[in-house]
Amino acid sequence: MYLLLSLEKQYKTVKFIKYILQYITMTNLTLRDYKILAELDKNAKASFNQIGRKLRLSSSVVERRIKNLLQKGIIKEFKTIINYKKLGWTYYGIYVRLQNITKNKRIEILNYLERHPLSGQILQCDGRWHLIYGFFVKDIFQLDKELKKFENKFGEYVKETEKIVHIGSHHYRRGYLLDKKSPYLKEPFLGGYEIFAKLDKASFELLNFIRSHARVNIIEMSEKLKVSVDQIRYKIKRLTEKNIILGHWLHLNPEKFGLHFYRVLLKLKNLNEKNEASLLRYLNYEKNVIRANKVFGSWDYFVDLEINTKDFRKFMDEFTKIFSNNIQEYEILIIYDEVKFTFSPVFY
Repeated sequence: MYLLLSLEKQYKTVKFIKYILQYITMTNLTLRDYKILAELDKNAKASFNQIGRKLRLSSSVVERRIKNLLQKGIIKEFKTIINYKKLGWTYYGIYVRLQNITKNKRIEILNYLERHPLSGQILQCDGRWHLIYGFFVKDIFQLDKELKKFENKFGEYVKETEKIVHIGSHHYRRGYLLDKKSPYLKEPFLGGYEIFAKLDKASFELLNFIRSHARVNIIEMSEKLKVSVDQIRYKIKRLTEKNIILGHWLHLNPEKFGLHFYRVLLKLKNLNEKNEASLLRYLNYEKNVIRANKVFGSWDYFVDLEINTKDFRKFMDEFTKIFSNNIQEYEILIIYDEVKFTFSPVFY
């Protein structure tokens, strides 16, 4: 029996090493780098010391390797998950099918959206839709105003649009980093009914800064915002206690791992609480699923994956088979360019 367990352990170790080696050839990363990325994926704000203690590395080694991952473009940014709903905002996603578009006009559209203080995620994709963007707004009237501005500037290049409202966002860990899934027992869920919170100007300025600078140390933050270290520490603590800061997100470039970014749009049926919980639990355990968003509109959910084509086909075959009684129809989009991604608007 001991021999069998030993052989099984060796087999799993060899399989894991082979798995890592195939990525090393593409990214020139070591197993140590993958372990650091996995720790950052759990908590993008974890300090060099915290990661070092867990992996038995010095903080200087961890710092150097994270800087290297940033320089190589493997890590894009460190995002703060901000509960914009609690501050009275709603996010609307717009799916666009373009027509008669030139390269220069496409660049103009992307630049307009990227600079917009209320825009969220901006994606270029292949499939039925060519462009996905969205706005954080206070109400439907503000959305109508922003969409009319966009239409007045670029309406002749738009053939078709669909609008959805984001109801809840589930963010999952990237099990593919170490070829195993470490599911959230309690995930940083963004959604549901919220009682609005009132904040002062300094708190909004802090949120505007950390939305894309989750790992900036508190001293540098103090210098940038011209607020004392103690005040910043206190405000971050209070924002966390109020569930306005929900966590911190590692924004990776899947292409550096030989992976693609897929989005699956789901129209569901028979979706009672039990079936919905079962679907979300399944996605939480899938190593390539990074996000599942509940939406209102033409679809009920969308699922984001960082995965290669072969494994994606396998995932879809299994997923649609297991939930055949719940999936009415689905659409698949291949995201080839993530122009912008943020969890909140520029607060004013």
